[in-house]
Amino acid sequence: MVNKVLLGALSAIFVLAVTIGAVAVVLRTVHRAGSDFTVPPESDHELVTKSKSIASFCASTDYNDACEQTLKSAVNTSEATPKQVVQTVVKATMSEIEAAVRLAVNISQHVHANDSMNQMALDDCKRLFDDAVQEINAAFLHTHDLRALAKRLIAHKDK
Repeated sequence: MVNKVLLGALSAIFVLAVTIGAVAVVLRTVHRAGSDFTVPPESDHELVTKSKSIASFCASTDYNDACEQTLKSAVNTSEATPKQVVQTVVKATMSEIEAAVRLAVNISQHVHANDSMNQMALDDCKRLFDDAVQEINAAFLHTHDLRALAKRLIAHKDK
């Protein structure tokens, strides 16, 4: 019984010593940062914050570089609102879809008329691109409803 009490007292003293040590380290660190610590200018801080946000947002996308370039162009031009950023992303998506449609049309023009299987596949591809363009245009008209826009973009990501 005496051993348990002694062990409890030693444990309490150890916890108290660790707590005092942690407080001392924090106070010393805060004191050391004092007057010689400079905060970067607000514009640099915002730029770093925006870049980190863009990088973390684009990390989960399939084409990280394209995502980051598009978002940086939208955010760095001015004091961009979320709506402007979304509109820039939608415009970039639309231009990529239109380029893919043009590519599908060019390929379909070079496919021989007697190769019906490839022609049907290209027609399906073009139809899917056309549907995606219509859906995104419909969502773009209602950018105030960001939830619907996000759902449409995510739905067409897998197609």
